[in-house]
Amino acid sequence: MYANSRPVSSDHTGSAVRTQCLVRRYRRHDYQRPIAVNNQQVFETLHALHARSALPLILDSGCGNGASTVALAENNPHSLVIGIDKSAYRLRRRVLERNIYRQGNLVLAHADVIDIWRLAVAAGWSLHRHVIYYPNPWPKQKHRARRWYAHPVFPFLLRLGGELEVRSNWSTYIREFSSALCACDQPYRITTVNAAPDTVSPFERKYRASGHDLHRLTAWLQPGGHQ
Repeated sequence: MYANSRPVSSDHTGSAVRTQCLVRRYRRHDYQRPIAVNNQQVFETLHALHARSALPLILDSGCGNGASTVALAENNPHSLVIGIDKSAYRLRRRVLERNIYRQGNLVLAHADVIDIWRLAVAAGWSLHRHVIYYPNPWPKQKHRARRWYAHPVFPFLLRLGGELEVRSNWSTYIREFSSALCACDQPYRITTVNAAPDTVSPFERKYRASGHDLHRLTAWLQPGGHQ
C-alpha cells in the first residue's frame, strides 16, 4: 500500500499573467498580518543560535517530520541547518523543548514559516540555501492564494536570498512558481529528479514509488532585494 499516492488533481485555471500580477502587487504592499507570540519566541531562539554559530545558514521550510533536515545537516556539516514546520504532530518524534530541538548543526523548530520568514528578513538574515520540499499544492482554484508563489508573504521569501530549491510532484506548481520569479526578474532552472540516486524526504520516496514525475526548480536570490 506504500506506492498508492494519487497524482495531483486540480480545477486550476490560472495563468502566468495572473500570477505575475499578484506578485507585483504583493511587492508594493508588505504583508501585515500580526506575528504570533509563540512564533516570535521561537524566532528569538533561532536568531540567537544563528548569531552564535557564525555558520552559513540552510533553511528547510515545511520540513515535515524533519527527515530532510537531518539529511541536509549530515551532508552540510559546516552549515547551520534549521528545519521549520507548523505541525507539532509531524515533529512529534523529536523531543522539542520550548518548540526547539537541537543536535550538533541540526535545529528543528515548531513554528509557522509565514512569521519566521518575515522576522528573519527584519533581522537581516542572509541564507546560504533555502529548500522547500513538496509543499502543500493547494490544488483547488479557490485555495490558490495559499500556494507560496501566490501568497502575500512571497516577497519575504525572496528577500531571504540564497540558493532556493523547490520540489513538487505537480508540474503546475513549479511552472507557476517560475512565473512568479519572472515577475521579479529572477533567474531559475527547472529539472526533474526522477532518476536522482537519493530521495530527500518520505514524501519524495512515496511519490517516486507511485510513479509520479518529480520536478525541481532552482533559483539564485540576492538577500534584501526585491522590494
